[in-house]
Amino acid sequence: MTTMPLRALAIAVLTGTLGLAGCGSSSNSPGGGEEPPPPPPPPPTSVTFPALVLGVLGQTSDTTEPVPINGLSITFPNNDSPVLFDSVLAPP
Repeated sequence: MTTMPLRALAIAVLTGTLGLAGCGSSSNSPGGGEEPPPPPPPPPTSVTFPALVLGVLGQTSDTTEPVPINGLSITFPNNDSPVLFDSVLAPP
């Protein structure tokens, strides 16, 4: 009579151990031993205003994410060209 509860206990422990063994990896880590992708390059810390505006206008679409400019040092060159942005703002 004592073998039945002992067998049930052994089966319960074995089932619990196998169940926990299946949860051994994190879903956040890539599978197969692959290395995680490299981090994105840091944003530039200094940019000229014309380069920033041309870059932003060049990637504008309905799904474009905002461009982070906090901490960005923007310089304003003294070459005020009246046609500087004509390549992206010219009438069709």
